[in-house]
Amino acid sequence: MENYSEIIIKLIDFCNMNCIMCGQISQSDNKRIIRLSRLKKYFKNKHISEKRIYLWGGEPLLHPELKEIIEFFKQKESFVTINTNGFQLYDNLEYFARQRVDRIILSLDGKDETTHDKIRGTVGSFKIIQNCISGLREIKKYYNLPLLRINFVVLPDNYKQILDVLDWCNTQGVYKIHFQLPIFLLNNQVASYAKLLNNKHGIKVRNYTAFLNDFQGIDFKELSRIMLKVFKNHCNFARFYPFEYLRTEELKNYFFSDYIIRNCSCDVIEDKLAIDSSGHFVVCPDFPDICYGNLSHGITHPERLKWLKERFSAKKYLPVCSHCCHFVPNKNSTV
Repeated sequence: MENYSEIIIKLIDFCNMNCIMCGQISQSDNKRIIRLSRLKKYFKNKHISEKRIYLWGGEPLLHPELKEIIEFFKQKESFVTINTNGFQLYDNLEYFARQRVDRIILSLDGKDETTHDKIRGTVGSFKIIQNCISGLREIKKYYNLPLLRINFVVLPDNYKQILDVLDWCNTQGVYKIHFQLPIFLLNNQVASYAKLLNNKHGIKVRNYTAFLNDFQGIDFKELSRIMLKVFKNHCNFARFYPFEYLRTEELKNYFFSDYIIRNCSCDVIEDKLAIDSSGHFVVCPDFPDICYGNLSHGITHPERLKWLKERFSAKKYLPVCSHCCHFVPNKNSTV
């Protein structure tokens, strides 16, 4: 455990929203969840004090044992982050504060309910998010934690609202805001990825149809201008992710090709442990097809991990890497 900087746990693989950019929708995992008992058994004797524990889904607030899971990791003195769509957050705010949950990552994808609710596929979602942010601001009068980070996925419907959302969040007690370039795949990436994993490991990949998106309608020159303004003027509060700034042609390459536009590496394979909702250790939280172990038996397929690390060391990345949020620029990569 000492070698991991973060443990990413997908507690649950289903959600109560229908977001237009979500790639999980087409992945039929039969509503799997990780039980507290499995997490306790595996982590009970592990030294995870001050380790970052990132809880996500699906929607983690739908997990029937979420409170007990939070209590377990806080008793282990871990740094706990919850990534949520906010739909059931308001009623749990005081509990999270009392348990000293360190971070809440809340999804906000527009400056108004028309935009946000359309993207999230849920009428009333925007008002719920506003109530959560207001409620957390009140809670912070009595508790130091949790800090709130907003996650905004950049899409054709909302990219022109980025600066408005940034300004609004800056007045609402928000700690940070990330403008995330979308995770998606092109048809050729899916085909190449499926062929590689089947030929090398006999692995049949998941159904990634929902990751096949068309991003027509973005003015890339305008988006690049917005990215530069955020980078220059708001870098202590807001940032684009995984790339802080891209030029117009780089943005076109990101959205319309599988070209690797910067010197990047995977931030999971380097020093993080990712666990999916079946309890499997996976090399990628978003494309969890390569499993190399599980909570019950630990590492069972070290050869898969070794194979991937050797590929990445030789800069032979997986076909799906170029649009993954965990494929991040190296520190020496030019902005």
